[in-house]
Amino acid sequence: MSWRSEAPIIRHLATVAAVLLGAAVAWAPLPFGSVEPAAETALRLAAAVLLALAAPLARAERLRPVALPALALVALAALGALQSLPWPPWLAGLLSPRHARIWGRAAELLATARQTTGSDLPVPGWPRLSLDPGASRQVAVTLVALAALLAASALIGRSRRRRRWLVGGVVAVAVFEVAYGTRQLLAGSLQVWGVEVLGVGDRLRGTYVNPNHVSYLLEIALAAVFAAGWWALVHARRESSLDRRLILLMPPIVLWLVLLGGLALTRSRAGLLAAVVGAGVQVVLAAASRRRWGAAPAGLAAVLVGLGIVAGVVSQSAFARLLGTSLQEVAWGTRVVVARRTLGLWADYPLTGSGLGSFRDAFTTVEPPGLGGSAFLHAHQDYLELAATGGLLALLLAAVGLVALVRRLRRVQVSGYRTEDRAAALAALGALAAVAVHEAFDFGLTLPANAFVLTAVCGAAAGARVLARRQQANGARAEGAGDGDRLDEVQAGGDRHLAGD
Repeated sequence: MSWRSEAPIIRHLATVAAVLLGAAVAWAPLPFGSVEPAAETALRLAAAVLLALAAPLARAERLRPVALPALALVALAALGALQSLPWPPWLAGLLSPRHARIWGRAAELLATARQTTGSDLPVPGWPRLSLDPGASRQVAVTLVALAALLAASALIGRSRRRRRWLVGGVVAVAVFEVAYGTRQLLAGSLQVWGVEVLGVGDRLRGTYVNPNHVSYLLEIALAAVFAAGWWALVHARRESSLDRRLILLMPPIVLWLVLLGGLALTRSRAGLLAAVVGAGVQVVLAAASRRRWGAAPAGLAAVLVGLGIVAGVVSQSAFARLLGTSLQEVAWGTRVVVARRTLGLWADYPLTGSGLGSFRDAFTTVEPPGLGGSAFLHAHQDYLELAATGGLLALLLAAVGLVALVRRLRRVQVSGYRTEDRAAALAALGALAAVAVHEAFDFGLTLPANAFVLTAVCGAAAGARVLARRQQANGARAEGAGDGDRLDEVQAGGDRHLAGD
């Protein structure tokens, strides 16, 4: 069923949901990346409202593409909730001997104190599988909200017209971050919305406290703009007029260079590396989807030219900082020490972890002297932090959800009903590749705004429509005849043959 065949009231509700989704992703990064509890609560409520507004669009075949990733998020949330609950000592000892030992030692100390002082100290309750039960519950609520957002985005993103509100919101807020951050740099200001923040004044931070974290948002926006450039190139090749080709191609090219320049000004080495990898993955995927491998070198060359332009224009950027990184810093830096200790922390809680959100408290038990005590709120390596706080269970759940999401996105990128649908999947895959690289060096997805934006982009792309097998065969024959650029025309008029997947 096409979107035009839906009842008017459903179409209106869906349009309202699409506008709200675009507004939410544009707002999320502005209040310091939504790290404050009030801002994070607002994002959770926005996800719930979006799902309620998109619910009339729900059909089994429309939710199936994101069912497994959403269930993986809900399962992770259930793990966090279970970690925060009291468990019988014998069962806690089976699941997490380390937690049981900590509880047993605390009970012994309290019993000794009662005997020594004669005071009426409380008797400890059953042990919990989290060193910070409150934080584990908060993480669980956020994960449920992300699952709701993923489902809502998939329903909204089935229509390319509604999906454009999301893309517009992502690109608009990324451009704003670059403009606002550049203004801060020129003024030498260390303030965000009038509040003094830590750090130095020679890095673009936008509305985030940490410049490394705004680079996550810019990576996602860069992937979206790159995909828009691919879409423009496909359509420009059909135009005979040079003016029309330039009108299609120039906006994404200029936007990509602007956003890449902003990313360079953050001086985030991992961010720059992640963006380059993301663009490279997009070039390869775009060439592979139509088996035009000869286009891959040209695409990679275009990316390198863009990098060269930005490197030449922006001095004292992430390029210089990346090239100036020493081997000793890579091998023996503070983050490497933290990573090694985090591995040791995982060994203490191998199955269920120390408790989602409990890294700050857990790390103090393995932290070597001289690292700043409780200064390390995160491991600066989200894969290791997930292993340490969620254990093997969390890693398996995350892997299942991510693999299912990537498979769906790849299918849309190859067999999307329209070029714009395939571009949406290309954007999501590029964003996932970039963020996956960056997550090996930082903890940017623990910021609610970044997780919210990435989830919305991936959900909307995964929900895009795909070709029925007969249409896909027709498209393959068109490409085999050298008419691949007219694939959309082969598909035209086929709404009644859409695969629900």
